[in-house]
Amino acid sequence: MRRVVRTVLLLFALAVGGIVAAAWYAGDSSDLEMEYEGFD
Repeated sequence: MRRVVRTVLLLFALAVGGIVAAAWYAGDSSDLEMEYEGFD
């Protein structure tokens, strides 16, 4: 069971890292900021 949880967490971390890297590479983080602007 631990191995499955660790694998899932690793895949999740890679997915989030990929999204962040893509957003940083695109150089346009304003879209991400706009999504959270209404929740403040």
